Amino acid sequence: MQFSDPDYDWNQFIWTCSNHLVLPVLYLKFLKYDLLSYVPDVLAQHLEEIYTLNRTRNEQILLQVKEINATLNAAGISPIYLKGTGNLIDGIYGDVGERISGDIDFVLLES
Repeated sequence: MQFSDPDYDWNQFIWTCSNHLVLPVLYLKFLKYDLLSYVPDVLAQHLEEIYTLNRTRNEQILLQVKEINATLNAAGISPIYLKGTGNLIDGIYGDVGERISGDIDFVLLES
């Protein structure tokens, strides 16, 4: 079965992608490879909304990281950011909205 098949189970596909937290990157890949025309319009709109919300959240996380850094650095504390936040800071993603990240994980080193 292919995406272009009218009987394709989009609900199952989206459920699986959502459970694996890959909807934003899925949207970006569909967009990059001009595949959005193969998905139902309502689904394409949904994917775009999820991506946009995620991008906005990640931009807010990056702003919060700057505030955390300023506060901790002023006290002589150096945070090390982990997982999704660390990867966002390192710029390993082609787009800041690509990865779902809901919190800021960091450790503190004592000098």
